[in-house]
Amino acid sequence: SDSSLMNLWAMSGVVGLFAYLAMLFTAVVVAIRRLCKKRDMDSYLMIGLVSGFAAILTHSFFVNSLLFALIMPYLWVGLALIDEKA
Repeated sequence: SDSSLMNLWAMSGVVGLFAYLAMLFTAVVVAIRRLCKKRDMDSYLMIGLVSGFAAILTHSFFVNSLLFALIMPYLWVGLALIDEKA
């Protein structure tokens, strides 16, 4: 199995894995809080970003997807869009 979470754990230890997961968890919590405010177009964007993060996190249990160079820019741009007006 080439799990990206296991790869992060092996490279940076428990502290690095928890820091990475805390960053993703914080982004999802901010997105859910903004979703509850029910802004017009922003709420639809947040639903898409939260579901995308859930999908990529689930995918990362089986494949090294969090560290792919072609996926990481979309992950970071999604994080920037979540925190744009927070």
